[in-house]
Amino acid sequence: MNKKGLLIALAAGLATLGLCFAVVAQPTFFNHNENTSKEVSSSSTSSKNASSDKNKNNTKVSKSGSMASVNGKGATASTNSNTVSDNATYYFKGVNVPASVTLIDINGSNPMVKFTAQNGSTSTFQAQVGDAGSKNIRVFAPGNNAVKNVTASTQITLTNQVDGVAANPDIANGVLYLVPGSNGANLATPNYAGNTNDSERDVMLELAQ
Repeated sequence: MNKKGLLIALAAGLATLGLCFAVVAQPTFFNHNENTSKEVSSSSTSSKNASSDKNKNNTKVSKSGSMASVNGKGATASTNSNTVSDNATYYFKGVNVPASVTLIDINGSNPMVKFTAQNGSTSTFQAQVGDAGSKNIRVFAPGNNAVKNVTASTQITLTNQVDGVAANPDIANGVLYLVPGSNGANLATPNYAGNTNDSERDVMLELAQ
C-alpha cells in the first residue's frame, strides 16, 4: 500500500471511531439531564410538602390562638347584677336602719328595690341598673363593722317610688352597689343611721343575704 492509500485508510478509521464515540457518549449526556430533572422535581416536591406542613402547623397555631382568645374572653371575674338571683334579700343590723332590702327582677327589664322597715312596712322603688365602672368605695363590713375598701362594678339607682309608705329622702335618693362577698355579691347601701364621724361620712353599709 502506498502512502496515499495509508492516509485514506487511517482517516476512514478515525471517522468510524468518532461516530462510535458520539453514539456511546450521547446517552450518558441525556441520562445526566434526566437525573438532574428528577432531583429538581424531588426537591420541589419536598419544598411543597414542607410548605404544606408549615401551613398546617400555622393553621393549628392560629386556631389554638383563637380558642385561647375566646376562652380568655370574660376570664376576669367581676361583680355584676347577674351574680344575684331575682328577689334576693339583704339584711341590716343595728338601729335606725331598715330591717332589709330586696332586689326584685334585678336581672330583668323592670328592676325594683323594696325596703322593709323594722315595723314591717314597705317602700318599693323602680330602679336603674348599670355599670359602676369598677368604682372603689369604703364599707363597714358585715359582722364586725370594720372599714374596708371594695370594688363595685354594678350600680343600682333608685328612681320613682311605686308602692308603700313614703320613704325619707336618705332612702329615696340613695344609690346602691353590688360588691364582692364570700357567698356571691353583697349589697352596699348608704349608712342610713348616720352615726359616724366626719372622716367616715362616705363609708357605706355592706349587707349580706
